[in-house]
Amino acid sequence: MDLKNENQAVRTSTTFSVPKDALRPYPKIGYPLSDTSQNGTPKQTNTNGPKNVLGLDTTIIKTIEKHLKLTFLSEKDSDNQICMANSPEVRDEYRDVFETKDLLDYIFAVLHSPGHLKKYKDVSKIDILEIPYPNDSFGFWKLVDLGAKLRDLQQSELLSDENHTIQTDKILEKIAVLEIEWNFKQLTMKITNSTKDDIPEIFRLYKLATDFQKIKFPENHWPKFDHDLVATEVIENRQFKLIIGNKIACVWAITYTDPQIWEDADNDSSIFIHRIATNPDFRGNNFVKLIADWAKSLAQEQNKSFIRMDTCGKNESLIKHYESCGFKFLGTKKLKDASGLPSHYLNADVCFFEIVLA
Repeated sequence: MDLKNENQAVRTSTTFSVPKDALRPYPKIGYPLSDTSQNGTPKQTNTNGPKNVLGLDTTIIKTIEKHLKLTFLSEKDSDNQICMANSPEVRDEYRDVFETKDLLDYIFAVLHSPGHLKKYKDVSKIDILEIPYPNDSFGFWKLVDLGAKLRDLQQSELLSDENHTIQTDKILEKIAVLEIEWNFKQLTMKITNSTKDDIPEIFRLYKLATDFQKIKFPENHWPKFDHDLVATEVIENRQFKLIIGNKIACVWAITYTDPQIWEDADNDSSIFIHRIATNPDFRGNNFVKLIADWAKSLAQEQNKSFIRMDTCGKNESLIKHYESCGFKFLGTKKLKDASGLPSHYLNADVCFFEIVLA
C-alpha cells in the first residue's frame, strides 16, 4: 500500500483499536473485559492506571479530539490541575476537555452494546478490541454517563439482585438505542426523484402508513390513492424518495399550487408537501424535519417564499411534532369543496402548517 492510499485508509476508518491488556491496570470494569482465572474468579486488577492512555497512539487521540471538538487532558495534566470544565456539575455542552476515565467509560458502554456483546462473546480469545470513533461530543457524553453508571452498578453490593438487574437492563436499553443511532449516522443518505420503478414500493409504503393510521387515528386515515395520481407526479418530477444505504426510507410528493385545499391562501410562491410515508424500518428518525430542511433549500433555489403542509384531523401530538420541525400551525377548517380530492378530505377538519422563508 503506497503512502497516499494508507493515509486515505486512516481518514476513512470508523474504528480504533484498543489492546485488551491496556484496560487491565484500571479498576475492574466487569464483563465483557474481565477474564477469569481457572477457578472461575475474576483476575485482580491494579488501581494505578498506565500513563500511555490505554495503549492508544497520538494519531488516534488526535482523531478523537477532532471528532469531539474537545481537548484530551492527559493523566499527568489531570493530576496537576483542577478542571472545572469537566466537573460533573458542568453541562455536557459546556465541557471542553475529556480524560482517560471518560474514554474508559465510553469504551465500557460501547462494549455493552448489542453488536459488541455479540462480537466479543468470548473475550478470552480476543487481544484487540475494535471501538467506533464517537460521532460527536453529544453522543460521546451520553455513552460516558451510561458507561460510568454501568461500572458503578457492577461494582455495587448494596442493591438486591432484582433491583440490580432492572437498573442494568435500563442502562443496556439506552446503550442499544445509541448504537442504533450511531449505525444510522454511518449510512449514506440521499434524496432524489422517484422513478416509475419505485411506484410499487411507494404504494407499499402508503399501505403500511394507512394500516398504522387505522390503529393510531381510526377516525381519519388515508384512503387508497389513485395510481395515475402518483404516476403523474413521477413523470413531472414531483415524487421524491429518501434513500438510506440501499433502501427507500421515506417518500413524499410536492406540488407548486394547491387551490382546492388552500383556497384563498393559495399562491404560486409556495412548495406544498404531501403524503410523507416512512418505511417502518426507519421510523423514529424525524424525517419531517429533514424533508422540511430539504424543501427550504429547494424553495430558495426556485425563489419560493413558503413551505406548506396540511393534514386531516386535529391531532394535538402531530401538530406539536410539525411545530417542532419548524412549521407554524395556522389553524383548522373544513374545505368548501373537497370533490375530486382523496376521500379523507371529505368533511374533515383540515390542519394547515407553514414555514415562511426570510
